[in-house]
Amino acid sequence: MKKLALLMFVPLILSGCAVTETYGVIPFGPDTYRLRGTDTKKYKADNLVIDEATKYCESSNKHFMPVQGSGRGGSYTLIFSCLDDGDPALKRPPKGAE
Repeated sequence: MKKLALLMFVPLILSGCAVTETYGVIPFGPDTYRLRGTDTKKYKADNLVIDEATKYCESSNKHFMPVQGSGRGGSYTLIFSCLDDGDPALKRPPKGAE
């Protein structure tokens, strides 16, 4: 009987643990990618995705540049680019320039 009670409570205990994962980088255009991640603690999902996107770009000796990010609940989706040194998109335009 004790084993049955233990088996019933283990899933409840484990459900309180954080579940963190990303779903792989997907090409989304020229030098542009999409990455989605989830975490049971919603404030961690965006950090998880941004860190993985940065590492992805660095593995190709390129620079991470976010394009668009959005999140809901414990999920975060990021569209980003991996840019070469000297790419004009890496420079911030002067204030007032359009």
